[in-house]
Amino acid sequence: MARAKSQWLVGDWNALCELDADTVARHPERDKLALLVACAHQQRADHELAREYTRRAIEWGCDPKLVARLLISGVHNTLGRIAALKADDSSLHSHFTQALAVTGDSEGGLATSTRALRELADLGLLPQAAQLLLRSTADLGRQTQRPVDMSTQIQVLSDELARLQRCVSHGAHIGLPTGLCSGAQSTDQYGTTNDTALLASVRAQWENADWYALVNLREDEITQRPERAHLAIYAAAGKYQVGDYAHAKILTNLALEWGCSPQMAEKILLTGAHNSLTKAMELLAKQAPENH
Repeated sequence: MARAKSQWLVGDWNALCELDADTVARHPERDKLALLVACAHQQRADHELAREYTRRAIEWGCDPKLVARLLISGVHNTLGRIAALKADDSSLHSHFTQALAVTGDSEGGLATSTRALRELADLGLLPQAAQLLLRSTADLGRQTQRPVDMSTQIQVLSDELARLQRCVSHGAHIGLPTGLCSGAQSTDQYGTTNDTALLASVRAQWENADWYALVNLREDEITQRPERAHLAIYAAAGKYQVGDYAHAKILTNLALEWGCSPQMAEKILLTGAHNSLTKAMELLAKQAPENH
């Protein structure tokens, strides 16, 4: 039951759907377990099975109020997916927050980012998922909370980062980006045009985590260059690392519009997520002795 609850919190619908009817029926808390399975089938658009498991949950004594809350949660989750497809970040955050808040569960807040990340990845919106992961990990460094709570969030986000890595590269470790921008210019493994000193310098700043140098790139240094797509995505990575999410999103969108491959954008942003997680872990290590 604890595992099923965790799967519901993070939106692991496939795992819940794999539970067979006999396993559910034999469980001591079959009413609640059936409801969680119903929610999973609801999210997978199998409405017949969703209705069947909901009926069983009620017959087995599940509180009708709990049934209503979780089904309403499912509606918010679906609306969150629609907002993601429309790139409506404000509505996305609101709906996924409400999807978990309706249960009144204290663990819901910790799972909100994970649920949103999983749904974005399942929709194939990997650049958006990478951006959300960066925001979530950067936010850890600005929060005051118990080390055990922060440790839980770091672990959850680390798990989702690993999952995103598998989505992007089918198991390959995400390190330096290997994707290339479109165009006929000759490029090296980092996407650097061979005769461009500026891009080589910017890439070095990114590798050395010199974020403030990246965010100080002048607009004309980006827009007037043939390599503007690469410059924009590196500048976006710097903006994310210093918390300037609005400009980071603009630069990411420009980079994609100018021809940066989604693979390169994903890898650079996910590598930035590694950096944010590392910083969060360092913060946790500093806080732990003081709050033990």
